[in-house]
Amino acid sequence: MNMTASKTAMDYARDGFVFPLDILSETEAGALRADLERGEAELADDRKRLGLLRGFPARFLPSFDRLVRHPKMVEAAQAVLGPDVLAFTVVAMTAWVLAFGTAPAWRTRVRKLRGF
Repeated sequence: MNMTASKTAMDYARDGFVFPLDILSETEAGALRADLERGEAELADDRKRLGLLRGFPARFLPSFDRLVRHPKMVEAAQAVLGPDVLAFTVVAMTAWVLAFGTAPAWRTRVRKLRGF
């Protein structure tokens, strides 16, 4: 395990999450956000499909599918979970972070409630 993977594993063990991960350039992140926003605009009048897009962006947007398979993302997941990882879903937090640049405030409150 390299130093970055070791730090990732330690951060996860201590905090229960790892954030942020330096995976995309600013330009790449902007393109990913724009892709999500286009999808949201296209589905704005269909709340059910919009909810699916927000909950499972990697199933609907090829750009998010590529993100969950990005070598740096896979390396971080393997540092925490071991070598056998499966890209099953990407939760809405990814979309939130891309849209607002930070983790949602509820995540901080959950950490305080759980005592870590």
